[in-house]
Amino acid sequence: MILEALIAILIFSFGILAIVALQAVSVKLAGDAKYRSDASMLAEELLAEMWTSDRVPANMSALFATGADACTAQTAGVAAAATACAACTADPYSTACQSYPTYTTWFGYRSPPAATDPLPDRRTVAHSLPGTATNPPTVVVDTSAGATSGTVTVTVRWQAPNDGTPHAHTVTAQIR
Repeated sequence: MILEALIAILIFSFGILAIVALQAVSVKLAGDAKYRSDASMLAEELLAEMWTSDRVPANMSALFATGADACTAQTAGVAAAATACAACTADPYSTACQSYPTYTTWFGYRSPPAATDPLPDRRTVAHSLPGTATNPPTVVVDTSAGATSGTVTVTVRWQAPNDGTPHAHTVTAQIR
């Protein structure tokens, strides 16, 4: 009788351990799914900004290609960027600077601390996904003439705290 009870306890213990392991895997997969959906949403938000901005490929590249900000756009000849460039030069945390749509504001390079953020409800890549400082997103705008002109490829990368390798989500769209 004691042996049967010990065997029953052993079987029950293995069952509990299996349930705990299943729960751990479930939590990890839920976190991964959240990061994937955040990456998708952020990439689509950038594409939406591109659709509503100047859709000339050279100007889109000046505004949204990897590393672009209002001052690089102004240097490239995007006239509307002059005011934002001046605002960013004076105060990179100002509303005028932070609300001007560029790669830099989308990624959140110069995002102010949450307590002083003039746009606290916005979502940036740097605030939404872990590991983006070492795995920054890339945006490539095809400025060549021809059928591929205006093709935009956005790759958002992230690396969860316990992941060995970074993950990526790539979206390609043609904006004309």
